[in-house]
Amino acid sequence: MREEPLVAAHRIRLRGPWEFEVRGSALGSLPSPGKVHVPCRFAAHLPPGFRGRVRYVRRFGQPPLAAAETLWLVVEGLALPARIELNGRPVAAVDAPPGRGEFMISGLVEPRNVLCVEFAEVDTASEVDWGEVCLEVRQPQNKIGEPET
Repeated sequence: MREEPLVAAHRIRLRGPWEFEVRGSALGSLPSPGKVHVPCRFAAHLPPGFRGRVRYVRRFGQPPLAAAETLWLVVEGLALPARIELNGRPVAAVDAPPGRGEFMISGLVEPRNVLCVEFAEVDTASEVDWGEVCLEVRQPQNKIGEPET
């Protein structure tokens, strides 16, 4: 049996605020934790010359899903190695930068959720951007090309 392709029925942008915390750095003193909105440039909220590990956390509620719908996490601009967790459970470990990651998270969501994205090798000198992060509610596409209702 062939699976029907999925189409995005609804997109929820997780712009922010995201809390960030430096988890390790070659700098003598670590920058203070703070908040940022995504998409962002790492150099905009980390000190010049920073190199190290940074963890970003975003809380969100569970969106309602119909029986045939699934929930996907979409992360743009994954240009650095990253580890992604939802509610303390692994979603993905990205070693080679794919640019965009799409992860089905339907079985991991709870009424209240904590999404963590930890970048292992942030370097503010590289001028790398971190793109949009969103949730997509997807549903099967019917035979005439319209989403099922």
